[in-house]
Amino acid sequence: MSATTVQKAKRIIEGLEYGAFITSKEWESRNFEYYFNYFSSSDAEVRKYSLLVFASGLGNWYALSAFIFKPVEELRKDPLFDPDAYYYLPDYIESFLKNREGIESEYPGLYTMIIHLLIELDNRESFDLLFPEHELFQRLREEVLNSADIGNRLMYDDFQQLLYDMGLPNFYKPQ
Repeated sequence: MSATTVQKAKRIIEGLEYGAFITSKEWESRNFEYYFNYFSSSDAEVRKYSLLVFASGLGNWYALSAFIFKPVEELRKDPLFDPDAYYYLPDYIESFLKNREGIESEYPGLYTMIIHLLIELDNRESFDLLFPEHELFQRLREEVLNSADIGNRLMYDDFQQLLYDMGLPNFYKPQ
């Protein structure tokens, strides 16, 4: 992943410290990348920003502010749809499952927030209904979501500490 891709990711997550993962981001094609391919990159910056883009996509969906993880059938209805450049949730989930132990170890706060968003989204509308062609979501539930012990609510301070821990702009005040 080149510095250009990191710059794309930074453009997507710009302002994260103010609106968390829920404010709409810059998802236009100039910032597109298959970020899921970098969840296990040997470059720490690449891993960090790729995971932050994933979390932002989930957060935007949760807040109903942007919908980048739509089923392909729905995306094809858009006249601007590019079959070579779209965010496909099963790709992101597969990579997340494959790399989850490393993600949880290196970025425990981000991991928790991703799990929280996945639980909330799956409860709102089952991933199986949105992407019926994949059995991957049952595996996600069995291996991760059903056994997650993250509490019911994440607080603003938790998010600010996450940013602080990841070396990103934040309003966290260490005790």
